[in-house]
Amino acid sequence: MKTRFALALYTLWMLLLASVSPALAASEISRIISAAPNCWVERDGTRIPLELKMPVLLSDVIATDATGKAQVIFSDDTLVSVAPSSRIQMTEFVFDEKGDDAAFEMEVTSGVSRIVTGIIVKKNPDAFKVTTPHATIGIRGTDLSVIVGVKDTSVLANRLTGHDIVVTNN
Repeated sequence: MKTRFALALYTLWMLLLASVSPALAASEISRIISAAPNCWVERDGTRIPLELKMPVLLSDVIATDATGKAQVIFSDDTLVSVAPSSRIQMTEFVFDEKGDDAAFEMEVTSGVSRIVTGIIVKKNPDAFKVTTPHATIGIRGTDLSVIVGVKDTSVLANRLTGHDIVVTNN
């Protein structure tokens, strides 16, 4: 009797573990600190309205319509603002406050995004990149805006703090 109960309990536990979504098991890389209506995250094929303090996971897509806008803060204090009619996706985020591991890579696939760099640029400036359909932008400690159009990408340095912005044509 005890063996059957233990087996049933084990089977139930394994079914529960198997049903957990991979997104729930994924690590949080940032949080939403501002979200106007009409912005959402696309996660595992599901569109979820953005909410204040909502965690953002690696490979989440943050999108806005013509009236939506959002701001995301990362654990290294990088701040990303997403303007109306825009779409971004994080493709890499590594940050260990105590160690040297640091990398940030984000895709801006459409619209306008403003990025104010954080600690990652100080730890590993070569590992901070923003990719668009037209170019890859290497950021070396600054505040910049990226505007992705149908045929081109514009990069505006809002505040250059003695570092470089490198734009490479894809």
